[in-house]
Amino acid sequence: MTNVSIIIVTWNSEEHIQNCLNSIDKSYEIILVDNDSKDSTLKNVKTKFPYVKIIKNTTNPGLSKATNQGVQIATHDYLLLLNPDVIMKKDTIEKLCSFMDSRKDIAICGPQFFYPNGKLQPSCRELPTFKNLFFEASGLGKCFHGWKMRYFDHKTTREVEQIMASCLLIKKAVFNEVGGMNERYPIFMNDVALCYDVKEKGYKTYFCADINVIHYHGASTRKMGRKKIIEWHWSMYRYLKDHSPNAFLSAVYGTLLLGGAMLRVLFSLLFSWIGVLFSRTKKA
Repeated sequence: MTNVSIIIVTWNSEEHIQNCLNSIDKSYEIILVDNDSKDSTLKNVKTKFPYVKIIKNTTNPGLSKATNQGVQIATHDYLLLLNPDVIMKKDTIEKLCSFMDSRKDIAICGPQFFYPNGKLQPSCRELPTFKNLFFEASGLGKCFHGWKMRYFDHKTTREVEQIMASCLLIKKAVFNEVGGMNERYPIFMNDVALCYDVKEKGYKTYFCADINVIHYHGASTRKMGRKKIIEWHWSMYRYLKDHSPNAFLSAVYGTLLLGGAMLRVLFSLLFSWIGVLFSRTKKA
């Protein structure tokens, strides 16, 4: 039970952090890295969970750097990267560790995710390539190898290329071997880059269908507003540029991503404006 260090990065997470920590046995080493929260996140943690180790950043350096900060003081062989909007079941961590112990070639494993309403939350994807992104965008992803793995029902334990880092168990030695979280991806795509680096080293990533957690999904990133749209598209372009030898396709796809981001922002502004106009008209 004590061979796991749990790394939680928070940013204005007062809404969820207490439920998250209440779901974890306090015998674990829990390291919370706070990215300059302006709400009561740290006050609540210090008051109600004094056994949690806290690193407080005076700025928000992003998820990747904060995770690396937490790992630097972790003392155990396994690292559980955990979002503050995840609620664990009593035996989740033990089961993940047992699965990890079952084969030496497994470096990463993660559980099945469910929304709070009990609906299954897909959490596995292929590593992005121009090919599987094309299948995804064209609607062929359910039949062919689309990026989001819509062909997979998430009911079977299997090797996958990527799982969400919202609840991801990784061997600390492997995490250090690949250089930790890539800080070129401060918020989005860092879990993708991590899984890519682990695969390149010859290790395997597994999805465990019979181990599950509750995930509110996007509790922190929703607070970014429209900046989230720009940041996600930019991170995807950077990932493809970093991992593809085809500069032409990278430029083409980057242009499409930029255009898509601009359209989404414009639609968001339009719907926001319509909502305000409708509200004023209704009051009048």
